[in-house]
Amino acid sequence: MDLFGRTFLPAAIDAGLTMPAVLRHLDPVRRYLGGNDAVLLVSRCTRPRRWWSGGYLLALSRHRLVVLRRGPLRRAPRLHLEAAIPDLHDVRWAPEPGESRVLLAATAAGVRQKLLVRARSARAVWQLDAALGYVFHSADEAAAPVRPVPR
Repeated sequence: MDLFGRTFLPAAIDAGLTMPAVLRHLDPVRRYLGGNDAVLLVSRCTRPRRWWSGGYLLALSRHRLVVLRRGPLRRAPRLHLEAAIPDLHDVRWAPEPGESRVLLAATAAGVRQKLLVRARSARAVWQLDAALGYVFHSADEAAAPVRPVPR
């Protein structure tokens, strides 16, 4: 079993996905993340002020962010957003522990994307916050130019 296979299932179970939902999303997420990337976070999400647009599934690895729109029963999920972490700009998130969610916003290919990432509890909100901080703060540090230390 590859790294993706070992990490996707535990992350999906932590997110509270049912086994049919896990199986429905497994192949599309694998296609976009690849088999050699560990899945750090899987979560259900929606678009703010567009709750009628249906549910989404977010999968985050160290190198990529994938958001799939969940299709109706027996229909495959459709891709909403797929981007490499360095290609995402102006990434911001705001934990809302009282609401058990995190508001995530990022610009990908010139389009501003906003998602309400759901958490199962207030404790899970802080785990989401830690995972987002791990991925996006590390990406910012890697993109920062190296300056020589003054003598």
